Amino acid sequence: MVTATLTFDAVGRTFPDLTEALRDVTIAVGESELVAIVGPSGCGKSTLLRLAAGLDEPTSGRVVRPDVRTSVVFQDHSLMPWRTVRRNVALVAELAGDTDQLDTRVRNAVTQVGLDDAIDKYPRQLSGGMKMRAALARALVTRPRLVLFDEPFGALDHLTRIQLQCDLAALRERDGFAGILITHDIEEAVFLADRIVVLGPRPARVVATIDVELASRRDAAVRYGAEFAHVCARVARALGVIT
Repeated sequence: MVTATLTFDAVGRTFPDLTEALRDVTIAVGESELVAIVGPSGCGKSTLLRLAAGLDEPTSGRVVRPDVRTSVVFQDHSLMPWRTVRRNVALVAELAGDTDQLDTRVRNAVTQVGLDDAIDKYPRQLSGGMKMRAALARALVTRPRLVLFDEPFGALDHLTRIQLQCDLAALRERDGFAGILITHDIEEAVFLADRIVVLGPRPARVVATIDVELASRRDAAVRYGAEFAHVCARVARALGVIT
């Protein structure tokens, strides 16, 4: 039996202006499992992530959050322009008082994302892809068991996005952390996730759950196989993109 790392149990969220964002959403994220959430723009995906992060509370139902280290990676890298990569990567751990062997952990995290040569550079000296690598390192340095991704590669060019997806898949394979990935990109969801939850229009409800039964080791070549295309088509049908 898979241990649930994070559970949404019949969750609903209605805001004070009476906008109903979520209705009766039930999702369980297993240990070491990455679940991608896809759905129409404005359907409530980011609301779901805020609930997962403990930044908001449901109006109905409940969110069972794990007592484990949790990190969040946003679409905006949110690097401090006056801090080097080294000091940006250390920032969240510093704020949490998690400073045990922090210098070593920072160097290791920077190495993991391929930024060794840029560790003492400032954000203005980095490309968009390098900035997102730094944001990933900042999340990893806390040694998380759960990572929440809010469209982290949405602002990047296509080739950089594919490379960072491959890097993230390799990091997950090595570290085994669980995660939720919010994305509008069907191929990204299929490439990275173990399972895809499709939400309908607001108020968002789960309209489909699709297992991604691809090889556990994901590399760029996986994208060009028949099974990958088949899963993408299933997700597209659930979203109403194709019939």
